[in-house]
Parts: sequence; structure tokens; C-alpha cells
Amino acid sequence: MSSRGGSSSNNSRGSDSRGRGGGRGRGGGRGGRGGGRGGHPFFRKHVSAARQGLVDISKETRAVLPGILRDLPHLHADESELWSLDALAPLSPSNCPKHPRKAVVKVVNEDSYNAALQLAQAAGSSTPQQSQQQLQTTPASARVAVLNLASDKNPGGGWLTGAMAQEEALCYRSSLALSLHKRYYKLQSLQGIYTPDVVIIRSAVSSGHALLLGTPGFASPADLPVVSVLSVAALRRPERRSVSAAGAEEGEEPEGPEEPVEGEEQTTTPEDEEKEKAAAKAGGKEVFARAQDRDLTKAKMRLCLRMAAAKGHDLLVLGALGCGAFKNPTEDVAACWAEVLREPEFQGGWWREIWFAVYDRKREGNFEVFEQALGGLEV
Repeated sequence: MSSRGGSSSNNSRGSDSRGRGGGRGRGGGRGGRGGGRGGHPFFRKHVSAARQGLVDISKETRAVLPGILRDLPHLHADESELWSLDALAPLSPSNCPKHPRKAVVKVVNEDSYNAALQLAQAAGSSTPQQSQQQLQTTPASARVAVLNLASDKNPGGGWLTGAMAQEEALCYRSSLALSLHKRYYKLQSLQGIYTPDVVIIRSAVSSGHALLLGTPGFASPADLPVVSVLSVAALRRPERRSVSAAGAEEGEEPEGPEEPVEGEEQTTTPEDEEKEKAAAKAGGKEVFARAQDRDLTKAKMRLCLRMAAAKGHDLLVLGALGCGAFKNPTEDVAACWAEVLREPEFQGGWWREIWFAVYDRKREGNFEVFEQALGGLEV
């Protein structure tokens, strides 16, 4: 069963593995590593200013949303549903829309909302302005469903305190946080939140985070694009092991428990970086050390797909679940997605388009890994 809307207690991110550490290296976020540089005062000052700027963005987003939403009475940005995998039966072929053409997976190095807007335009063969208006006026099931790489602890992760990862980026740009009610948290291992009406009000951070209203194509709130969002949390820092290119085990890398830091921001330590470099130099890769962690990750992926299909979505923007600061093994996560998408349950015409938004602005390799594992896969 699903559970609707509401508000209340609890909070936490990722799911049922290790907490977020302090650490020095490449600063934080689940969707990729930011830019910390140790404890040097210059970098502390720079990071502090950047975080304060994002805190200000968060405040402005919360301030302008009520006025925007008053002009959009047909949308209900604060409504959402809490779903559990055990309440979602495997997809039944009798309910399948049976799209005649198989969906061909496309991997893009792009912000998730930007990817969704591009996908909406590509699927609708319309101008950007027309596709944005269609997103708002069509039923939720006709919209693009975007995967939010969510916190299992804190609604919106650290978006109120200036953190920046994929979930925070979505909240800075949209009404998403209004639907992430406190009573849902702590999310259990196989729970997710479905938000049908998410209004996008800003450009991406790479474009200055500007408010869209008043810019060309966005004369009024009725011009703002709307998507639906699936919020699912990844495992937190699961144990990993390295294997050689030939598949031989190179040894385990147990991850000790780490305490979360304020703002849901996770950093990568120099030790993490050295282990990654050593594995790459050896021509190997990292995989889940424990079979149960791999199985749980695949179950989370099934949750994403069943939620989307149950709500009639056939245009999906998925992502690199747990492949940022949660330190899930990138190659194995991409392989898990490929395995799940190939399962008979998800074949047969459920999807028109499946895109993966793997924003790899630091060129750390996540995009290439997902492109190699998933690009061109027919579902």
C-alpha cells in the first residue's frame, strides 16, 4: 500500500549501510564529488562562501514557491505517496501499454532536470516552450519521471544548509522538498516516495541557478515545466572488494562505520582516492563485497521501475544510484541496472524512453562507466 502526504517526525540518507564521514578529499554529495581541499584557510573560506550562497538559494526558493503555486491550482506540489516494494506486485503483462518500439537506453552527462526537459522535448517532438507547457497540462502519468537519489534520513538531504549533491540540486531548482514530508523518515530499505507534481522554477547551477519566471519563455507560472519524481535512497558506503580485469579477487575493502556530518555532506578521503587509483591502475574494478548488498541494490532498482510503471510513466530519467559519496561501486551499480532492466518483468513495451542522467562534471569516470554498461541497451 502507499501512504499519502502529511508531515511529522524523523530524519536520515542512503539506506541501511554506513553513515557519512568527515574526511578531507573531494567534497560532497551523492551524485558526484565536490571540491574540498583539506583544511587550508583559503579553501575553507571559499567553501563557506559557496555554501552560504546555496543557503540563500534555498531560502529564496522557499520564499517564492507559495506565490507561484497559488497561480497553479491544478497542481498539488505538497502531495506525495510513500510506497514499499512489498506493496508493489511484479508488473503484470496484462497491464503493459505494449509500446511497439523497444526503449533504447541513452546515457547523458547532464543535470537530472535538464535531462528530463530534453527528454520531454524529444519524446513530444515539440519546441522547448511547447514541451514545458505540455508537461504542466498533461496528466502526471504522461510526464517524465525523474529518479531522486535521496537521503533516507533528511528530507531533501542538506539543501537547507548549503550541501550540493543530486537531491539538493533538485530541491534548489523546484518544489520537490514540499512533498518530502518528515513523517516518511527514516525511509526503510525498500521504501520510496512518489511525487506527481514537481514544478521546476530555476535553471541549473551551471547556468547560474536563475529563477525562470520573467526570462524568455517563462512569462507566467503557467509556463513553468512540471515533472514527477521518484525518491529512493541508496546504500550508505557498503563494503566493496576489488577484482582484476580477469575476475580474480584482489582483496576486500571493508568500510568502517562513519558518523554523519551536518548538512548531509559526505567527503572522499585521500585513502579512498588512493584505493580507487590503485584499482584502476591494476586494470580492475570494484564490486559489492557482500551478495546481500548487491541484491538489495537491485531490489531498490525494481522499486524505482515498479513505482514508475504503477503510475503510468513510460518516460524515465534514472541515475547512478549511490555512486557519489555513498561510495557504491560504480561498475557494479551500472551492471545491476543492466541486469534489472533485462529482467522479463520490465520487458515487453513498458517504456518509451529511458535516459540515465550521470552528471560527471569533474570527469571522474562515472559517465563513461554507465555509457559503456547501459548505452544502447534495448528494453
